[in-house]
Amino acid sequence: MAKRRPSLADVAKHAGVSRQTAGMILSGNDTLFRPTTRMQVMESATALAYRPHGSANSMRTGTQGCIALVFDHNPFRSGFSQHMVLALETELSATDRYLALAKLTPNDDLPPMLRRIGADAVVLNYHGVIPAHLEQALARQPGPSVRLNTKLAHDAVYPDDFVGGRDLCAWLLKRGHRRIAWADQAYDSTRLFEVHYSRVDRRRGYEAAMRDAGLPTHFLERSIDADVLPWDEVLFRALAGADRLTAVIGSGSDVIFGGLAAAMRRNLRVPEDVIFCSFEDYPRPDYGFPAPLMIVPWNRITAQAVAMLDRRLAGAGSQPSEAVPLDLLP
Repeated sequence: MAKRRPSLADVAKHAGVSRQTAGMILSGNDTLFRPTTRMQVMESATALAYRPHGSANSMRTGTQGCIALVFDHNPFRSGFSQHMVLALETELSATDRYLALAKLTPNDDLPPMLRRIGADAVVLNYHGVIPAHLEQALARQPGPSVRLNTKLAHDAVYPDDFVGGRDLCAWLLKRGHRRIAWADQAYDSTRLFEVHYSRVDRRRGYEAAMRDAGLPTHFLERSIDADVLPWDEVLFRALAGADRLTAVIGSGSDVIFGGLAAAMRRNLRVPEDVIFCSFEDYPRPDYGFPAPLMIVPWNRITAQAVAMLDRRLAGAGSQPSEAVPLDLLP
């Protein structure tokens, strides 16, 4: 009887780490881990004579077991979340595949880059307007591609941010709040192609909920320039007077912390007198005070993206895009 090949789970158990940790280290994405942890995993892989199944299967299937996450060199065109990468890596390692990161610059030609990596398929993390040369390169790439965190009609999986913004505002409305504001950075309208669609959709969701309730909207904005008022000062001014705001939905945690500082200066209680909400990549119940959050469920998003990619790898044609609901953490 043939001896069973050691699996990624065997390496993880031998090293005393999680399967996710072992998979990331063995795929080269090891910068998040201590040197001792990296050494433990590598020594365990050597001791067990571990070889990734994707490599072992390559001669039989013609695949390498590698999925490339392609992102732009400009961070404003590729919203990069650590939690997205970790979730995608975990999803792939469950089937003994690994993730390779591929940063695309204007001088790069995608197909040769993917051949060097040995990628079977591409997950494209590119939320801005995809350049024509990149679309053409993807068409020349023999393997399929799926867009992640990009709002398109086909071959994409993304958070349903419009519904998230609407539902978070509706949650506040059900609790009696009527003067609810939306707080976000101010952007140059000529550069909206570099603004992630989620910021626009979340705001539109808020507007829809307020409109359905027959209430006026309130917007708080601050420029990204260094010489403008910080959030605590913007919110301090917004919390003045008898008709002050009672709830603020922010695009990030900086609004929440700025709001707490402003409320303390106004002698307002949180959340009894005013409440601050936000969107996050992962649950963060460590604020020290109640702050309802809409959580981007990267585990479900990446699971659906990998499932879509597997259907494409199996020969299916272009797939309808999938919008994944966000999770409300009251």
